[in-house]
Amino acid sequence: MDLDLVIQLKTDNLMRALKALERIGYELPVPAVQFADPLIRQDWTTNRHMIVFQLWKPKASKLRVDVLTTEPFDFDDAWRRRIEAKIADETLPIV
Repeated sequence: MDLDLVIQLKTDNLMRALKALERIGYELPVPAVQFADPLIRQDWTTNRHMIVFQLWKPKASKLRVDVLTTEPFDFDDAWRRRIEAKIADETLPIV
């Protein structure tokens, strides 16, 4: 099963998100700093036709996390209109 995430692709924001996913056991195919670099990410998107950056949790979960390589909508606008959902004991923002 895949979970698609749209993360605002500002370098510092993306690094925080990827590090958080690493802390809970997800592995990245390359160092987070490479994906967070806008020039490298643009090259992957344009020249390698990359759509998602996939993270996985070896041996522990069947859930893969796909981070979209581009923002398919105006993130700031979507964030302003977000809703919050209670999942387990957490409240999560959903755009």
